[in-house]
Amino acid sequence: MERRGEQRTTMTTIKDVAKRAGVSVSTASVALSGRGPVSEATRRRVLEAAKALDYRPNAIARSLVTRRTQTVGLVLSDITDPYFHEITKGVEHVLSAAGYALILADTDRSAAKERRSLEIFEGQRVAGIILAGSGTEDEAAPLDLKGDGIAVVTIGRHHAGLPFVAVDNVKAAGQAVAHLAETGARRIAFVAGPEGLLAAEERREGYLAALKERGLPSCPEWIVRGDFTPQGGHRAVAELLERCGRGACPEPDAILAANDQMAIGVLKGLKERGIPVPEEIAVAGIGGIPTGEFVDPPLTTVALPMKAMGEAAAGMLLEMIEGGRRKARPSVWLETHLLVRASTGAGRA
Repeated sequence: MERRGEQRTTMTTIKDVAKRAGVSVSTASVALSGRGPVSEATRRRVLEAAKALDYRPNAIARSLVTRRTQTVGLVLSDITDPYFHEITKGVEHVLSAAGYALILADTDRSAAKERRSLEIFEGQRVAGIILAGSGTEDEAAPLDLKGDGIAVVTIGRHHAGLPFVAVDNVKAAGQAVAHLAETGARRIAFVAGPEGLLAAEERREGYLAALKERGLPSCPEWIVRGDFTPQGGHRAVAELLERCGRGACPEPDAILAANDQMAIGVLKGLKERGIPVPEEIAVAGIGGIPTGEFVDPPLTTVALPMKAMGEAAAGMLLEMIEGGRRKARPSVWLETHLLVRASTGAGRA
């Protein structure tokens, strides 16, 4: 029984909106969705009714009809890497403006964890998925989702047969080598990324191609494998100098790291050994993460448009969700640019 002084409250439903607007429930639903064959006058009348009644669509009820929620899954290769921080900011900026929520998953570059994350997202009925990272050895999982009708866009993984946003990693590494050569470096070593990752292999390819193009010497001992972390770059310095100390190759006068995280580790390793940068060894990275500007010396890098990559991928995914998979924009290649700082001593003899 309702007590005196209390007021019963009920949630406004789409039936209430339809009744006030003088239309059927299906017409009200189509008008509120913004899609479908409804006249502008009818759409306006439904929207005015919804506003007057303070109608808020029930996301759970809508998901039962559409079998999709107003959420998007973002799969990251390494959530601790600032590269993925910037991409996530770009994705979230676009999705939140469109009324979508974002769910994150970190795979640690594990194919098994990636597949499990995709299975969880599928079970959560996400509207779409963005895969950020250059891929693992298991490329079947995202293609399975595509077959199930889930919109999927990748960032960096331009070889997976899915819509993508990417940069030219071969060109980026070439830009870094060209700059080091212009500053006077002739013996350029390379700290490579994890074996089997597309971005890592493409940057290694770009490094070797640029050396050959400029007639610069190459030596297998100058290529040390890292893991895209500062610790990996730090370890690479010890391994590189040990190799050169055995006389396999002369000591390099420059080191290019396949990402900024490793380049920062390289700077620390050289400083600990009393090797001045850039006077004896110049250092450059690839990425353009914000931290690079604040290390000592500030890091020269080939900057990737990380936030713009996230924004472009989110925009592409929304087009697929709202307009069907065939409505997606063509895949996008974004440009990189060189940021020259003190770690390469531009202009040295």
